[in-house]
Amino acid sequence: MPDLFFDIFLERFKSTKTGMNNLVANHYLNFVVKILSEKPSLKVWRSLKSDDNVKVDAVITAIDGGLRTIQLSDGSEVVIARAVSVNNVGSKPIKDLLVKFLPTSSTNVKWALLTSIEMKVAIKSIEEVLSQYESKSKYILLDGSLYARITGLIHELILTKGFLDLYYIPEIIEALEATSNLLRICKEHDVNVVFVSKDTNIKIMKDYLIFNLIKEAVLDSAPFLNVDEKILEILTKGVEWYSIVWLRSFRKKLLQLAKIYSGSHRELVKQCIKVALSQSITDIDLLEHLADKLGIATGVTRRLLVGIIDAYLNSRNLTHVDALVRAITDRIEDSIDLRLVDGYETRDIDEYVRKVKTSLQNLPRILIMYLRFCKGDSPIMIELPYHEWSFMDDKIPSKIFYDKYYIWDVVDLLRSQYRGPTRYNILLCLAHEYATFTNSQFVEYATTILRNLDGVKSRRRLAINVGLW
Repeated sequence: MPDLFFDIFLERFKSTKTGMNNLVANHYLNFVVKILSEKPSLKVWRSLKSDDNVKVDAVITAIDGGLRTIQLSDGSEVVIARAVSVNNVGSKPIKDLLVKFLPTSSTNVKWALLTSIEMKVAIKSIEEVLSQYESKSKYILLDGSLYARITGLIHELILTKGFLDLYYIPEIIEALEATSNLLRICKEHDVNVVFVSKDTNIKIMKDYLIFNLIKEAVLDSAPFLNVDEKILEILTKGVEWYSIVWLRSFRKKLLQLAKIYSGSHRELVKQCIKVALSQSITDIDLLEHLADKLGIATGVTRRLLVGIIDAYLNSRNLTHVDALVRAITDRIEDSIDLRLVDGYETRDIDEYVRKVKTSLQNLPRILIMYLRFCKGDSPIMIELPYHEWSFMDDKIPSKIFYDKYYIWDVVDLLRSQYRGPTRYNILLCLAHEYATFTNSQFVEYATTILRNLDGVKSRRRLAINVGLW
């Protein structure tokens, strides 16, 4: 069928091109990057020698998952989630798949189901592949952010966005437990688990650097300018939490500071606040610009150790296990009440509460760093669990550079797997290819399900797309 719209697309694209180019240029980001590059106290990048022949003697498995849904005419859905683990030692792939009927539609539960199946396959790969190599270094690579996974699940347990999301609290709990269990099992079996994010919107390191830079500038003017203690408190929370810009009261105070600050570094403060507030500038954007400014083609950042830094949880004093469990318990009770009406599978409330508490208590801190493989490529986010301190332990700073942790084995491992910007990790890319549903695969799954569901029809659009109507 001919494309009736391409001529309109070209016309509209040309009219928006200038605005897009201006956004990419981002002059205030360039201003802040220049200042950061000249600040020894906030030096974050370390240059590495370029080496295309890094070799590592280790057993490596990589896990990724894929998910598709079939929407039914009554508003319910069938979810198909699958995950696969591939390796570098010639063992057959470890795979698993689940088919889940959802009485009501919910985006959040789909993500939780995918997390659960990926964690399950990761544990299987330890039992069936990695456990056979006791004398070798062992690694599991997982696609996506560990911090985002953990915090996202906690948010789903306490910040229900819609009434129907309450329905699937047990599935969210299962995903949190599965994640916690994998981290524990890896520690018990001396397996190094590495979370790799090629594209991420996370701004944790950006916040840490930018708010430290603002705080230094404000304090530098302190002998000549009275500094409001409340301003310093806001900036300190900007350093420690992630992210205060999501909280309206803090956001308004930052905007006010940008307007009224009259110290010698007022232009720096103003531009830094712009960078902090901009949701289009991520860790990757800031660090890539900084690496280019410093002339670093291949390098690794300092290691940032983080715990429960979430701004909402901190502002609501939900950073202790018992307080968080109490807040979640009400959600569990509401969810079970809803599920009992439909006769949907459920368990005892106390069992779910126990699962939540145990999972939260066992979560480790997370070490975050970024690795740039070559000039012109964007940094990749790397996360490692750090079991010496608990994720929810407030006895140490919630964010701190922790460079004494040895990471060079992981750096060499990831460099040995790199084949370019699109094939950033050959094993993770292979797992992705296996796990992702092709259109023809989805049609086969969908038609099999729909032809075997008596009296149930799909949504009209799906039926037309897969050729059932």
